[in-house]
Amino acid sequence: MENPEELRAYFFNNMYLQGIHAGIQAQHCTAEMFAKYEYGSVGEGILHDWAANHKTTIILNGGYAHNLQRLVNLFYNDTSNPYPFSYFCESEEALEGCITSVGIILPKRVFEGARYMSTSSPSLIRDRYTQLNNITSFELEIMKELSQCGLMT
Repeated sequence: MENPEELRAYFFNNMYLQGIHAGIQAQHCTAEMFAKYEYGSVGEGILHDWAANHKTTIILNGGYAHNLQRLVNLFYNDTSNPYPFSYFCESEEALEGCITSVGIILPKRVFEGARYMSTSSPSLIRDRYTQLNNITSFELEIMKELSQCGLMT
């Protein structure tokens, strides 16, 4: 399944794991995503399209473990989520099972919307951009999350 729209992988990482550790946690989360979306499963086509044709990875400061768990709940509980996602928890021995990374593959219209949202009036985004791009309420929530998180340093 080939998606003509640009795709990016976004990872919300625990704020305490920075530098090379942020990249390692995102890679662990990527591996979890590939294990989760087996051949023929919903989301598998988008995931493999990203891996084969796009490969761009953005690692964001997702804040504390509590916020990362909130994101996991959002991604799991919204039945309108069409995008592959996963999360990674460290072992009990390493970080007492702490969640360290939450990842999702998103199309350009969602991450571009987040960029507009962070630089424009939120009502303008909701009304104009969402209508022009057929943004769902779930995608609007993701846009809000992306617009509020900075890059990991």
